[in-house]
Amino acid sequence: MASRTAFVERLSAMADLPNTTHVNAVDGDRMLVSLTATLGGGFGSAVMARGTGMLITNGTYWFDPRPDRPNSIAPGKRVLWAGAPTLVLRGDRPFLVCGAPGGRKIMTAVVQTIVNALDYGDGPQEATSRPRVHDEGESLQVDSRIPEHVRAELAKMGHEVEVKVEDVLATFFARPAAIMIEAGGLRGGTDGTKVGIALGY
Repeated sequence: MASRTAFVERLSAMADLPNTTHVNAVDGDRMLVSLTATLGGGFGSAVMARGTGMLITNGTYWFDPRPDRPNSIAPGKRVLWAGAPTLVLRGDRPFLVCGAPGGRKIMTAVVQTIVNALDYGDGPQEATSRPRVHDEGESLQVDSRIPEHVRAELAKMGHEVEVKVEDVLATFFARPAAIMIEAGGLRGGTDGTKVGIALGY
């Protein structure tokens, strides 16, 4: 059990390294782009494609090197990747473009951003900046901004609650950004606990 826990902690530490970038864009014709790009580890594989200036990712390390497992290396297999660049439509009209850097925590951040926008009516800044939770492995990671009584209720439900203080230097949660498309124009937002920017021009 101890070796499994150490292995999971090591993978978590690698996944949290700041090597992923996410960009959302919407043009005047309402063409939408949500792009998540990652090198994997720092400088990726450290190999640059000749004449391109582009580093090649080292995403192969996300495979399980042990044979006969669901994520084992095998011909024709795709690596498990957490990127979740997302376009949300209402009917046939564009409504929200979102995504995030942040390793495996991208998926929960994007889902929570969408829920905040659709179910709670948040604008993009509020939707991306609300406190978040992430559940993976043995504990439920909970943003310290979530009230203590809510954390206590989660613990009563059987969760092993692990409180994380998210600030400008921390990487406990992913860092979502979003653009909302409205009749009167566009509104953008980025995670308020991080350095990021939404621009229109």
